[in-house]
Amino acid sequence: AFPTDSCSFDIRSNQNLDESKEYIYEWFSKPSLNNQIDGDSFGVLVHDETYRENISEIHANLSMLRLFLPILIVICGCIGFFASFLATRSRIKEFAVMRCIGMTKSKIFGLVMTELSILALTGLVLGITGGILLEKKIQIGALLNAALMTAVFLLGSVIAVIRIIGINVMKLMKAEE
Repeated sequence: AFPTDSCSFDIRSNQNLDESKEYIYEWFSKPSLNNQIDGDSFGVLVHDETYRENISEIHANLSMLRLFLPILIVICGCIGFFASFLATRSRIKEFAVMRCIGMTKSKIFGLVMTELSILALTGLVLGITGGILLEKKIQIGALLNAALMTAVFLLGSVIAVIRIIGINVMKLMKAEE
């Protein structure tokens, strides 16, 4: 016997492929992650036509998912707008009181954006941490997409906050009937 790095051959018939797999597994090794000799892993890898078709389908599905990224970015911006709008809508009177006691629009904007930025950055850190724990590595593309989603979320937040702080203070301070 002599050591070799690889050996390959073609089998044209699926019936012969199944029989060949049985003989290969009987004479060489059964598929297992524990096949090791002197620290070197060994095993038998069979690339049949079904395998190739599955791999090509997976690549096609991944390509299709990449097409949805712009849609996901728009959805993230809308979520940022609506989350910020809902978070600040109930505080309109509070902002009006702040304006009446002398706080400028830019200070209110800074205060609200600080709150929303902390929320967005917390989500970013938790998402990246979860991704690292699941994948056991950092992928630069995923980090860039996460940063882009956070930026779009914050852009939606900016639009909502500008809309809220632009409301006339006198209208807000009128007594409700």
